[in-house]
Amino acid sequence: MEWPFRGRDPIARGRTGVVVTSDSRATRVGLDVLQEGGNAVDAAVAVGFALAVVHPMAG
Repeated sequence: MEWPFRGRDPIARGRTGVVVTSDSRATRVGLDVLQEGGNAVDAAVAVGFALAVVHPMAG
C-alpha cells in the first residue's frame, strides 16, 4: 500500500528514539536532546519550547 501524501521534510530516524513535529527545526531540537543523552521527557519539553518559538499559533 502506498501512502498518497508525502511529507516535505526528510524522515528523522534514530536507533533508540523518534521525534515528530510540525516543524523540522523543532524536530532537530528533539533529536539533539536525545543524542546528548536526554530521555523522552527531556526531548518533549525541548520540542515544546522550540515549537512555541517557530510555531506560536500551535498553543
